[in-house]
Parts: sequence; structure tokens; C-alpha cells
Amino acid sequence: MRLQQAKHSARRLCNRHVKEVRSAARCAGERLHIRRGVAKEKGAVRTGRIQRDGQARGHLQMIERRGHGTSIGRQHPPSSAGTQQQSYNCRGIALKFPSQVIGMPLQPGLHVHHRYRIDALLSQFEAGTVYAAYDTISNQVCVVKEFGAVDGAEFDTIAAALRQVVHPNLAGVLDHFAVGDMRYLVMESVSGVSVADRVESEGPLSEAVAVELIMQILVAVHHLHERSIPLFHRDIKAANILLTSEDQAVLVDFSIGKTHRPGTPATLVAPEQLTGQVTAASEVYALGSVLYFMLTGTIPGDSQNGIPDRFAIRKLSTFEQPPGKDLARIVEKAMAFRVEDRYESVREMRKALGKIVPHVNVPPVAVEEPIEVAEPPSPGLLQNLQRVTKLFMRELIVIGSVIGALLVAMVVFQQVNGSLSFVPAASTQVVVIVAYTATPAAEAAMVAATETATATASPTALPTVTPVPPTNTPTSTPTITPTLPPTLGSSAISAIDGATLMFVPGGNFILGSDFGDRTSQLDEQPLNTVSLPDFWVDRTEVTVGQYQQCVAANACTLPAKTSSGTRAKYYDDEKYATYPVLWLNWAQSANYCEWAGRRLPTDMEWEKAARGPDGNKYPWGVAPPDSTRANFASQSRDTTAVGTYPLGASPYGALDMAGNVAERVSSFYRSHWFNLDQVLTATPPPEESFRGGVYGLRNGSWTDSASKQRAAYHGFALDNQVGTHNIGFRCVVSQLP
Repeated sequence: MRLQQAKHSARRLCNRHVKEVRSAARCAGERLHIRRGVAKEKGAVRTGRIQRDGQARGHLQMIERRGHGTSIGRQHPPSSAGTQQQSYNCRGIALKFPSQVIGMPLQPGLHVHHRYRIDALLSQFEAGTVYAAYDTISNQVCVVKEFGAVDGAEFDTIAAALRQVVHPNLAGVLDHFAVGDMRYLVMESVSGVSVADRVESEGPLSEAVAVELIMQILVAVHHLHERSIPLFHRDIKAANILLTSEDQAVLVDFSIGKTHRPGTPATLVAPEQLTGQVTAASEVYALGSVLYFMLTGTIPGDSQNGIPDRFAIRKLSTFEQPPGKDLARIVEKAMAFRVEDRYESVREMRKALGKIVPHVNVPPVAVEEPIEVAEPPSPGLLQNLQRVTKLFMRELIVIGSVIGALLVAMVVFQQVNGSLSFVPAASTQVVVIVAYTATPAAEAAMVAATETATATASPTALPTVTPVPPTNTPTSTPTITPTLPPTLGSSAISAIDGATLMFVPGGNFILGSDFGDRTSQLDEQPLNTVSLPDFWVDRTEVTVGQYQQCVAANACTLPAKTSSGTRAKYYDDEKYATYPVLWLNWAQSANYCEWAGRRLPTDMEWEKAARGPDGNKYPWGVAPPDSTRANFASQSRDTTAVGTYPLGASPYGALDMAGNVAERVSSFYRSHWFNLDQVLTATPPPEESFRGGVYGLRNGSWTDSASKQRAAYHGFALDNQVGTHNIGFRCVVSQLP
């Protein structure tokens, strides 16, 4: 509605004898709030649109009386001599509508879309504003980006596609909506310092650090470009790359519509992007300029108006501490003025970097072909390679010693004709037990093996095992019965997929996190004591080899992709048979567990199996994660074989419940642990779930930082999404036959 409608609404308020309007006014049963509208008249931008929107929660905070400014949901500066105003006189009361409202931020405390509370202004740009906000439904902080002059249909299409993107190096888009002619994008809030701020405070980054960070962003941008409908970030710059406390690079602040912000020095974009054309090559240019900035500490080209000038870009070789020639050539090719002279894609740029950087220093890359590593490596990085290699070998020696000790001390169970007996393993002998299917029923295909509390290994021969004589009683379905009831430490072997299951005794356990724990998130709080019955949990995540059995039985469908984070061949390569299966959605994961006679764990079952009854912070206790306990923070650059970290075992003997892959559960994601009677229901009401009911994820993956390896940490994934390179699952069963 235009200015005339604003005057008309003001008259109606006046005629109704409104003496003073404080925070809101209701007219004709609907909320009224003035939103900014744009109307050019004699070169001046006038605003004062009153929008009638029954769903909007804008507040009519004050109708100015006798010389005070008009403000409805937005903060207005005091009138100045140059500020033009439109006035309307109502019975001696002057209602003034300032013309300079464009760019005025929403006031803190205002709720947008019935849900998002505006907390603070973060930044303003030509087409809108960015706010720190709080989601009152999911109880988490977020970022709300407001767009003004954008095409609504284009915005909705791109925003919906961005909401489906899940990647560790991208700030997730959580929601999008419209209020009148304004469009809003809700994004994940990421804590960290920007690359721009780090370079400004510390100076240029080393080659190794700069390349590692840009490779992470290349992975993220490649993930956007390779989707069925290619997506573009449109505003890649050093200020939009945040570094977490673990030096994980996260690209934030997606842009939609307007592709360039004049006057922003750090936004050096490709020439064609200035005309509105954005391609993969355009973002290669932007990535090259970010790498240039990290290596030199200066913005390439003429930054007065943000327009790149190929003649003004200083050669990297002219700096006091220039990067290596190979790296300089890559940067300069990425920033070539002509599109045809650049790398065709971020994948090509990544491959070029992979040829000059030692493989061990390259961060994880979600691509379809392996990174090529040229010989010899760049001399400037060789010392880093040698140092990391020595550390890696030292860790291997330690881990090998631990595994050897465990093998010597392990108790091996032996099954003969349906009876179970156990013997201490000799120090030089490992016995492999193969269970047989006792009944055709799925859950009957478990062989329970009950351990004693302690078993001391001795270098003696294995004792003789006396077979149980077969009975003459004819039976059509033989069964296997454990000789003793299961206790803590008991295990079972599935005859369907060969999985080892660990017994989790019933009883109380501590769920969630305390309010005072600064490392915890809001969705983990508060602490609760919960009682669960007995159950059995898979000792490890489901492997590629196990899932292939299900596919061979025509009971499961193939994963969406056969690669992993850095391996082009993964699912089809037998050397990864003992690695966690990837690229499965929630339905495929649940289907496998059903085929194996088990099911996905609930949220609470998973947490108890991971932390034990006493509320351990991590599966192994309270010590922070390190390279001997879990695969996290990209230290292995991809998944590792299940069970690689025995020192990271949970109190019940479950492995990899921190790191390697995030794991699916059967429960809906919850934003808190209040009202446990509602939490335990299978189908939560929308206000008690997130996005109307999506399934949860537990465990931090190999790409996640140490803080996400806590047993209480949990996230979410859409139940219909294609799986990713860092999500897997394990199964549970309530009881054995």
C-alpha cells in the first residue's frame, strides 16, 4: 500500500479517538505495520507503506504526535535538515512519515514470521540487512538475512534448494519466508573469526595454511555447483569465510538476486558478474582473489569501487615474501580476466592445487576422482610433510601396541553344535568364530556369548571343548540359548550380517547436558535421569561389506553414490569392506536394520550406549578427544575402518560412537529435553519437534570438531534426503531370542 493508504489508516486511528499508540494497534481485526516501500518522486525516496498482513508480526510502535518521528518496527534516526517528510494533519496532530527509512534496521525484540526474535544488527548492504536472531521454536541462535528488491519467484526457488544443502564447510540455510514484499533467509549461526579479520590482525598466512583453508572452501563450492540444479554463493570473499576454533573454514552469508555490492572493497568479483552473469568460472575468480588476499594481505586490483582491473593487479612475484611459483601460477590463472583463460570449474582448480601440495596437508574433498599429487612436492611445504609423517608413524606405533595387547587379553567364545563355551585365548593365537543360523526368524539368528567378569590370558594350549551330544527329539526349528543371562560385557554375533552386538543393561542413565556446561548446546539441555530397559547395540557402524550382503539378497537398494569424501572408488572397492557404508538416506538405513532383524536406535538408546549410566562427557570418559580415541576434525581426511580406535570404546564396549560418521536414529530431532513425557512419544507435535518432524543424527563425524564428539551432541537430517559422505548408522535390538 502506498502513502495515501498510510494517511487513510492514520485518519481511522485518529477518528477512533486514539490518544496514544504505544506498541501495537489493531484495525479491522488485523495487525498494521509500516514497512518500507519505495517510490521515487523528484529524485527523493519516500517511504511510509502501511501493509495489512494478518500473519505478519510487525508492531505499530508509535504514531508520531506533534513533531516526533514515525516508527513501526524499525529504528528511525532523528530528522535532519535534509530529510524530507510527508505530513498529514489530523485534528491538530501532525503525523509525519520520514522519507529516509531505507536501510533502517528492525528493532531488537521484534518477532518475525511468528518465530524469529531479532537480537542485533550484524550488517547492512544495498538490498537488505543481516541480523543476529533467535529461533523461539528450535531454541537456537541463527542469522536472519532480509532482502528487499529481489524477484520473489527466483528467491523462493533458490532458497528452497539451499535448504537441502548439507555440508560441513557451508553454513546451513534453515528456513525462508516472505513478509509482504520482503524476503527472508534464515541461516545457521557459526562462531568464529573471519579470514579477513585474521589476516588483518596476523598478516599474510603461510602457504600451507592458506591452501588448506581454500581447499576446504573449494570443497564446499564444488558441492554447490555439482547439484542437479547448480547453486552459486554469489558473494565469496574473505569476510564471508569464518574459521572455527578448530580452524575449520565455513562459508557463510549466501546471496540471492543482486550479485555485486558496489563500494565493498573486499568484494572483488569477476568482470562478467558485474553484469549479472554468474557461472562456476565467476566463483573460481572469487576464490582466486581470496587466496591472493590470504597470501599477501592485500586486496588484488583497484578496490576503490570493487571493479577489478587486470592491469592494477600486482604480480605475486613482486611481494617481499612471494609464494612459490607453482602456487602463484594457480592463483593468477584463477583470476584471469577472460573466462576462457581461467579454470573451468572449482574441481579443476582443486586438482591443480593437489598437484603441488603434499597429499597429507590437503583437507577432505568430496569429489568423484582422487586428488593427483605431483612429485616432487613444493619445497616450501616439504618440512610440514616430514613433520606430520613422523607424528603419524608415532601414533601408528602406539595404536598398534594397544591393539596387540587387546588381542592377547581378549576372551574368545567358541560354539559347537549349538552350545556355547568360552576359553581364554593363548597369547599367540586368535580364534575366529562363525555363527550359524539357528532359525529362519531374523531375531532368532543371534548367537549370545556371555563373558565372565574377568579372564586372565595364559600361554597355554586351548582346553578341549566337549561337544554336546545331539538330542533324538525331532525339532523343525532348532534354537540357541545362552548358558547364562547377559551381563555387562556380554556380546552376541548375528548370523545374518555377522555384526557383533554389545549388551546394554537396563536401568537409569543421565541424559542431556547441564545448563552450566559452556560446551553444550541448547538442544542438549537440561539434564534428566531416564530409565531404559535392556537392549543390544551394534559394536560398530554398519560396514560396506555388511550392506553389500543386504543388496545381494535383494533386500536393500544401492547407495546414492559409490565414492567417499576423498575416494572416487569406495563402495565397489573391496579394501573398504570394513569401512562404514555411506550415501544412504534414513529409509535405506532403517530398511537394512529391519532386514538384519534389528532396528535403528532411539535417541535415548544411542546416548546411553555412548556415555553409560553416569553421564560421561565422551564415550571413554572426560578426557578431550585425541588421535588415539576418535577420527575427527579431518585428521584422517576421510572415514577409517570401523573399530580402528579401541581406546575410544564406550562403557558397554561400543566403538566409534565419537567420530568417523554421524549416525542416524529413529527419533525425531528435539530442540530440548524438557517435557520428557512428550519427548517419548513417537510422533511429536510440530512445536516440540524441528521443521515439523525430522529425524535426528547423533555423533560428530570425521569432519566435525572436538566439541561435536560429546556423547550428548545431536543434530538432524531430513528423512528424505540423499545421504552424505559423513553419515552412517548402527542398529539395535531389544532382546535376543
